[in-house]
Order: sequence, then C-alpha cells, then structure tokens
Amino acid sequence: MRIDSSGNVGVGTTSAPSRLTVKSPDNTLATNIAQFDSQNGNAGFKFGYQRIEQIGATVPITFETGGSESMRIDSSGDLIVGGTSSGANDAVSISNTGYIQAIVNGDTVGYFNRRTSDGEILRFQKDGSTVGSIFSGHGGTQVGIGTNTTGITFNPNTRSMMPADPSSTNPQLDATLDIGFSSVRWRDLYLSGGVYLGGTSDAHKLDDYEEVNFTATLLGSGGQPSTLLTVTGFATKIGRVVQYSIGFENVNTTGYAGNFSITGLPFQNNGGRAMGNLVGYTGLTYSGTECFSIIGVGSTNLEAFTISSNSVWAPATHNAGSSRYFWLTGTYMTTA
Repeated sequence: MRIDSSGNVGVGTTSAPSRLTVKSPDNTLATNIAQFDSQNGNAGFKFGYQRIEQIGATVPITFETGGSESMRIDSSGDLIVGGTSSGANDAVSISNTGYIQAIVNGDTVGYFNRRTSDGEILRFQKDGSTVGSIFSGHGGTQVGIGTNTTGITFNPNTRSMMPADPSSTNPQLDATLDIGFSSVRWRDLYLSGGVYLGGTSDAHKLDDYEEVNFTATLLGSGGQPSTLLTVTGFATKIGRVVQYSIGFENVNTTGYAGNFSITGLPFQNNGGRAMGNLVGYTGLTYSGTECFSIIGVGSTNLEAFTISSNSVWAPATHNAGSSRYFWLTGTYMTTA
C-alpha cells in the first residue's frame, strides 16, 4: 500500500489516480479486488473484475438521493425506479425475466423522441426478425404503424387514415394497398358518409344503400272493396337507383273495378317516367298486346297500361274475381 504525496491511497499499485485505488494482480472474474462486509460476514459487497457481488443474505440493494430511496434491485433481481416493488404506481420496473413495466397515474407513460429525420421510432421483432414498427413521416407531422412496405399513417391535417410505406421517408401510397383479402375478410363496415368507387369525384360517391320492406296496396279507379288488398313488397335502394318487387298471390279482387294501380312504393320517383314489368294472371283486362306498369314523375304509385304496335297506350283495368295473381318488378330513379 502506498500513500503518495497528494494523499491518494494505492493498494496493489504504486500510482493511485484517485483518493483510493485498489488493483488486483490479474483480470479474472474469480479474483476479488475489494470487499466490504459486516462484522459477522452476513452482509456486504465484493468488487471484482467487471462485477459487484452481494455478500450474505439476499436483500434489496437500494440507492438514495436527498435522503430518500430512488432506485432498488430487489431480492428477485428486478430493477425498480421510483417504487419499492414491481408494478408499483408511478414507477418503472425491469424484471429479471425480461419484461418492462411503466405505470403512471393520470399522465403520459412514455416518451419516444426521434430527432433530425423521419423513420422508425419503435421496432418490434420476433425471434430476432423484424415484424413491424411505429414510425414518423412527412416531416414529423404524421405517425404510422406497419411492416416492410405495408402500413398506415394518421394525418391530423386531413383527419384521415392513409395507406403508407413504412420503408419510405415519404410514406403515403395511392391505389396500392387493400383492406382485407379474398379469404381473410372484415365483416361489417359502419359509415356515416359515403364510399367513392372507381374515382374521387362526386359522381363516384355511393352514399346510400337500403333494403326495405313496404306495404303495397291494390287500388281500383272505378270501385274498391271496403278492405283493400295489401301485400309486403321488397325494394333495394343503391345510391339513386331503386329496384322493387311486388307479388299478389292467389287473391280475390271482387269489388275492384276500373283502372288497375298499386300504391306504397317506399321512395318517390324523381327521374323520368319509369316503366316496369307487370304480369297479371286472369286479373287484368286490356286490348293491347303488351302490359306494363308506369311510375309517374314525383309519384309512388304503379299504374297498369297496355300498348300494341303502332298505337297509343291505354289503361289496363280490373278483371275482378278469385284466384287472381299479379307480379310487378322494375327500376326507377329517386333522389340521392
């Protein structure tokens, strides 16, 4: 041991660069350089080559700042900062088995700040291979998540979610990525707005789809029974286009007379006059060669007409009686 002229103490060395310098004769892990322990040897530390070893009973090793504990290594080997046990509130703990816990009451749990350039902020791996990342893009204005060349970013300016390429510094992609797959599909999609199909102009926007049941009521301009005949009709509205289907099966039309019509379509016709198919089984009387239905502009009624070659059309009228059948299908235009 030597105390030099500056008061530095050296053990195992003739040159002590600090107040106390202790050197071992070799660099093996088995060699203890220094040891501090209790009188009975039940507690203390050994300092060796690149190691610190606890002596005696396994108890928490604590570190204090300002007279209060700020960090510890507990008896399980977990490192805890800001608390005294793993999973404590307002603390961070690193388990000796590899997982990390950060728990904060009512505040942000973690900050990850990439500076200077866009790119990965967090990388996730499985068995050493990258499976995805959280990244920044567009000058730090967007955050995204994805893997390889497939991802999404969140744009606060347009308040939208966009397809993206995580491997690019300008990650937005156009008409490249799909949602779902032919054999791996999403189920339902709930939208309060519309869908743009095949383009981005208003003409490509599909903003409505409805499947509705409605009550179709049979009418007669020259007479009607006290209880009108009704059936359930079916309609599908896609955008402005309405398709309907009505069937009166084996009904008794006694009491009906005059022009044949049906009311109750669920949407008003806002296109031109719309022609539809009409087949009546013994229930209609007409002089022409072809029978059809018409929906007038602004109407929700179907009116029966007949026409022959090189002639004007005329109304089809009731041939009242039992065992009558009427089938009507067609398409018309309504408002968007």
